[in-house]
Amino acid sequence: MKRISLVLGLIMLIGLVVFVSASMTKMDTGQYMVEMPIEKGWNILPCFFPQYEDLEISEIKKEDIKVVWIYPPQIKEYVQVFPKNNLDNVPENVGRFLDDEQMLSVTSCWVYSSKIGTIRYSTPENVPNLNDRKLFSGWNFIVITPNMINPGDVLPKDVIKIEDFSSDCNILKSYIWDSEHQGWQDISNQGQFYSRSEGMGWVIKVSDDCTLGSSEEVGDETTPPTLP
Repeated sequence: MKRISLVLGLIMLIGLVVFVSASMTKMDTGQYMVEMPIEKGWNILPCFFPQYEDLEISEIKKEDIKVVWIYPPQIKEYVQVFPKNNLDNVPENVGRFLDDEQMLSVTSCWVYSSKIGTIRYSTPENVPNLNDRKLFSGWNFIVITPNMINPGDVLPKDVIKIEDFSSDCNILKSYIWDSEHQGWQDISNQGQFYSRSEGMGWVIKVSDDCTLGSSEEVGDETTPPTLP
């Protein structure tokens, strides 16, 4: 079992510092075991469905989760998935998109908790490359994954900014939800996600359908070098 330590001791963005504490463990199945502190009220977390999750080892139990909403960007409206699962009412093509484990693994959801505590659960497996992260015009709820962050010892010349992996996406608005204060925090395209921020939700609005990611990804040889 490979451990990805996440003491989200600092999520640093230009003009924004958020202090949180969490851990994320990659299991042999390819899934991630997420352990995150949540506040009483609204939180944005990697999508999960309490009715199917075993939360016995979690401080936050199923009965503490009052409601979970997902925002499929294709239909541009909220769909409740807990306690009532209304996904059966969405168009078939949207349902197929959401059934894809890769998509759910990088989609974040609104989760309302009746108390403060730590939640522990597993995510779907197979986190896709940035170049496979399709966005739709309007709002998109994204999970910050390891291929979007800077390590703590990154050199200034190697710092990855949001604009570096936004590719052809025209980002109109960009926010992180501050669950402690129950409000939005604005992030510019010059913002930077620093190490140990995996699992945070990132909510962005784009002008057109597009694909996240740069033309070349570090450590990924799925795309050949560009022609001179």
